[in-house]
Amino acid sequence: MLRKNDRSALRPDSRRRLRSASVRLARAAVFAALYVGLCFAFSWCSYGLLQVRVAEAMSLLPMLFPEAIAGLAIGCLLANIASIPLDIGLGTLATLIAAVCAYLIGRFVRSKPWKTILGGLPAVFVNAALVPIVLLAAGWSEGYAYWTLFGFVAAGQAIAVFALGIPLYLALDAKFGPKKRKSVRPRSDGAESNESDELDEEISGGTR
Repeated sequence: MLRKNDRSALRPDSRRRLRSASVRLARAAVFAALYVGLCFAFSWCSYGLLQVRVAEAMSLLPMLFPEAIAGLAIGCLLANIASIPLDIGLGTLATLIAAVCAYLIGRFVRSKPWKTILGGLPAVFVNAALVPIVLLAAGWSEGYAYWTLFGFVAAGQAIAVFALGIPLYLALDAKFGPKKRKSVRPRSDGAESNESDELDEEISGGTR
């Protein structure tokens, strides 16, 4: 831990980076807690053969907050902790892969409509590919074949990601997106600084 004198000795850019890292860590913890809380609050539709996991509405958030990658993966792990090991492993892996893909789409796709659509596809198809393996291995498939289960999972994910996730993403993008980070405000030394530089570090980890 830094003592008071040590903190005061830090340069402004070091203090800002330390604060930015703390903010990102706190956000990741909040995302993980929200994921677990939503799974438990909507447990009746978050587990089983036919599921619409409301927590998956956050699948688009890595396009705005890179720290959401860790938050969602940890949240999924904790939400599945009472399940079989295969479900814990594959479910967490599916969420992690989908979150990384969403982050990359958000970083490299510039068109907002395309970004919004493409960003949700990994969460739909990665889960649709991996979750049926768990259902079949655990004996929860009720006799359905893999591709039928694929369709069930994809449909449930599409509802959570597109019907719930896109409005959430658009609302947060309007508040925290790049256009909100382009205002210019004066600094205490009389110079002007672009607020987007600081917020890019805090909100997007230094990436656009």
